[in-house]
Amino acid sequence: MKIKRFGILIRVRDLVVCRAFYRDLLHLGEPVMDSTFAVEFALSGDVMLRLESNVSPALEHASSAVSWCLETDDPEKLFDELANTGYRVDAVQGQSESGFYFRGEDPEGNPFFITRG
Repeated sequence: MKIKRFGILIRVRDLVVCRAFYRDLLHLGEPVMDSTFAVEFALSGDVMLRLESNVSPALEHASSAVSWCLETDDPEKLFDELANTGYRVDAVQGQSESGFYFRGEDPEGNPFFITRG
């Protein structure tokens, strides 16, 4: 069996705000699919990140067991951009091969990690 596509699904309450965060602050570029209920970003190869609107009051975020990781050439720059716009980011030193990574949260508290690629 060959896997043809792999993806990360994040359920969000405010799709408009989260679309802008992932597109503009995390620099994922324009979505390859964009609607009123879901947005998909092509990350690399056959990997995608999908934001899906879900207004359920039971939706969990920061306490969720799910998180994802993105490698970038300049994690320090991204760290500074997020911190300067008021988003929570925490540097964690010495925990990856690159020696630098950080934990961040999107506008709704969904956790992610950024490291040097």
